[in-house]
This record gives sequence, structure tokens and C-alpha cells, in this order.
Amino acid sequence: MWTLDIDKLKVVGEFTTTAGPWNNDWFLVFADKSNEWFEVPFEASSKQFWSRLSQKVNQELIPGLAASVTYASRVIYPKELVGKGLFRLTSLGENLSANQQQIAGLNEVNVEFTNQVKDLFS
Repeated sequence: MWTLDIDKLKVVGEFTTTAGPWNNDWFLVFADKSNEWFEVPFEASSKQFWSRLSQKVNQELIPGLAASVTYASRVIYPKELVGKGLFRLTSLGENLSANQQQIAGLNEVNVEFTNQVKDLFS
């Protein structure tokens, strides 16, 4: 269990993986520190959650990776970075297709915030 002070919230984002359709593959990310973030499966959220959080941060928050089946990430908050990459995802088999990566067992990725997101914590 974790808690996060909304007044200290620096970034809200989302990311997807290739783990679906039988495993969670769409996650929400919340961070107030550059070296730590909290993630939850998207299914843990609701319309009421998005409505309340949007009111708290004074910005409409709209997730947008619902149909993604590959590694993808994007910022949902703050407004100036909406739609930009949240994470820099480096795959061990980045020159291979998703199917080739799974067959070769190279579907692991290194994850770090993009430089634009890192700048939020300065």
C-alpha cells in the first residue's frame, strides 16, 4: 500500500507492455520524486477516480493507450507534457518485432523517465 500527497504530485502517466491479453499490460504511474514512482494496473481506476483526480490537479486527465499492444508510454499530467513520452524504454531486443522478442525471450526492458519528465523534478 502507498500514499501520495496530490499537492506534491509531479507527473501522472501510463504505459503498456506486451504482457496482454491474459496478464495486466496497461498501467498508471504516479510520481513525486525523480527516482521513485508508483504504478497500478489501469483496471484499478474508475471514471470517478479520473474525475476526482482531474478536479484536484485542475486539469482533465485522459488516458490514451487503451489499444496499445506494444511497449508505449505517455504523460497524462502535467498539461505541458501531455502526450509526450513518460518513459525511455530500452528493450534488450529493440531491433526485433514484439513476436520475435517473445520467441527469443527478449521482451524485458530497461525503464527510466524521459529527460523531459526528469526536468519536472529539478
